[in-house]
Amino acid sequence: MAIDDTDISDQAKAALKVKLATFNTVDQRPRLKAVMATLGLQLGGDEDAAWRRRNKAAHGTPVPEGEELAAIRDMKLLKGLFGRLLLRITDAADQYIDYTSPHFEYRRLANAPPDRPTA
Repeated sequence: MAIDDTDISDQAKAALKVKLATFNTVDQRPRLKAVMATLGLQLGGDEDAAWRRRNKAAHGTPVPEGEELAAIRDMKLLKGLFGRLLLRITDAADQYIDYTSPHFEYRRLANAPPDRPTA
């Protein structure tokens, strides 16, 4: 293997070999967008932002102080996103309950929850 022939430390070689296995893969966010488009589902702006913040949290970024309620809403958005994907894939329903809206409105499966207005 070409990595073995390089003039770098064994630790760097090991790290490169581990990274090589995932070098030619598509990142999860573009993959999610492609799956949503293929299934005819909208990805809302707030859902997309929640996905990005989830990725940061998965890599150790803590929830900023004072933004705990926003983190709870993010979890509801992501849970709803998963539910919409599951309902579409199984063809189980054409509507879902939007638990991020004040009155838990029913929405068409293809439609993302509306984005919360920014102040």
